[in-house]
Amino acid sequence: MSDSERVIYDAFSSPEYVAKLIDFLTLEENKGKDQFNHMRMILFKVCSIAQTLCDIAETKAGITLLA
Repeated sequence: MSDSERVIYDAFSSPEYVAKLIDFLTLEENKGKDQFNHMRMILFKVCSIAQTLCDIAETKAGITLLA
């Protein structure tokens, strides 16, 4: 993994970072006028599924996929 990839991986592996990111992304820009953002939901869902699949594969194979 390159240095730039490592920085991103480390950030998204940190529960504190992810919690702050979610807090930031859920702020209303226009109080009372914002609508649900489907693309943000899909982004988090896909990332969550990908991480879960990697965790399962690593556990079963005894290897590390994203290190």
